[in-house]
Amino acid sequence: MGSMSEQVPEYLLWLKDLEEEGKKWTRDFSPYAMDLYKDYKMIVMFNLMET
Repeated sequence: MGSMSEQVPEYLLWLKDLEEEGKKWTRDFSPYAMDLYKDYKMIVMFNLMET
């Protein structure tokens, strides 16, 4: 049985790291960044439903 990181695409791991960094932001949210974050959440939910 493989580890979780072997089953998750590399780009999702990268996005997860960016999510953790983004949670530490306290100001200066750009509308574009928020749109990207919303899209990221949709991608994650889709991939979770597929597995």
